[in-house]
Order: sequence, then C-alpha cells, then structure tokens
Amino acid sequence: MQCSISFINKKTIRPSLKSYKIYGKATWDDEFLASICEYGILEPLIIDQNNRLLSGHRRLNVALMLDNITDVPCVIRNVASEHEANIIIVDSNRQRKKNTSMRLREAETLDAAVTELSKSRHKEAARKPRISKKSQEETKPSKNKLSQKSDNLFLSQGEEKPSDPHCNTTVSIVAATVGMSATTLSCAKEIEIKRPDLMEKIDNGDMKIGAAYAKMKKDEKPASPPKPKPHGGTCRNCGHALECPAG
Repeated sequence: MQCSISFINKKTIRPSLKSYKIYGKATWDDEFLASICEYGILEPLIIDQNNRLLSGHRRLNVALMLDNITDVPCVIRNVASEHEANIIIVDSNRQRKKNTSMRLREAETLDAAVTELSKSRHKEAARKPRISKKSQEETKPSKNKLSQKSDNLFLSQGEEKPSDPHCNTTVSIVAATVGMSATTLSCAKEIEIKRPDLMEKIDNGDMKIGAAYAKMKKDEKPASPPKPKPHGGTCRNCGHALECPAG
C-alpha cells in the first residue's frame, strides 16, 4: 500500500461518513484542545488520495477551530476500494475506547470488507491459467498480495490469529479484530436486534453481554400455566376436602 506524508490545507479535507456511522460525532476534552493549541498536531491524519479523512476527525475538528493552523500533516493512502478505506478506518481506531454498539458496527463493516476481498481473490484465481498438481507441488507459489491482505490486514498490529478451531472463518477473524469471541459477537448482535433496551445498559456499563443475553432468553420463555384448582371430592386418608394437607 503506497503512502506519502504531506501538509494539506485543512479546509480541503472531507470527513468520512463511515467513521461517523461507526463511532458517532467526534468529541474532545479541554486537555486535548489545550495540547493542540500549545504543540500543534503531532500525529498526522490519514486521508485517501481524494482528501477523504480516514483517521483523525478530532484533530481536524480542533484544527478547524484554530486560526493559527492552516495546513495539517497527513499520511496519504492510495486506497483501491471503498472496503479498503473502511478497513483503514477501523484499524486506525484500535486503541479507541469503544462501547459494544461501536464494536458491532465495526464488525459489520469488516464482515462486508472480508467478504468482498474473498470474492476478489476468487475472481483473480479464476483468471489465472490452470496448472497440474505436479507443477503446483514443485513450485508451491507464495500467496499473492490480495491473499496476504485478506489474511493479515485485520491482525496488522502483531496479534496472533485466534486459537478457535474455526479461526479461518470470517466470523472468527472479524470477532478477534473487534476484541470479542465469535460467540460473544453473535450474542451481542442478537441482543441489539431483539432488545435495544438491554444493549443500552451494556453500552452504559450497567450490564454484561452474558447477563443481558441470559435475561433476554429468560424473558422469551412462555409463562408457566396456572396450577389447576381442586375439583372437589374427599381425601382418601381423612375424608376431608382435597385441600386437606393430609391428602
């Protein structure tokens, strides 16, 4: 992936709609503002070749507020597709403090990207001429760039692949990237769809995903039917009505 560093006029950089959909509106505190006022922007923003912002929305918003900053440092990424741009957005926010809803939106974005990369890899393989098994064993070609991207792009910070026996599945790769197990991710998705009220509690830190899922399943169970009332008659032991404790 080609990249270069340039100083770009802050007013020519366009915010990313995808970043807003995943993480919401960029916010900052007084300490962050004071740091940029005193030292300027130390960490470059990441933009694509069309000046679309992929990472650094807080830094850009603060720069737009300050008259003494005209140009901002940027790493320019020449992205090949929308999915690749979305992957960079998610990857650039790995250290960000996120709630579960944000992680679910990250997972949805990555799932679409992995699927598209897989389709592209299969199309690329289909265009290549077929070779015999003997030739394949002799040459054992290394993975092409697209294949390597699909395998490694989501673990680009040095993590190991998940030890789950199904780690090669899209779900497990995506789950590991957003910091969840495949099972937890599946439960969280179901909670988000069926019980938004419980998802709000999870996001606020008032409930864990496991506890919320257990409550959701408990609430889904039908209520137990009422116990039948006694139909009269007498107790075999004492001759009293059936309500008698001795019956």
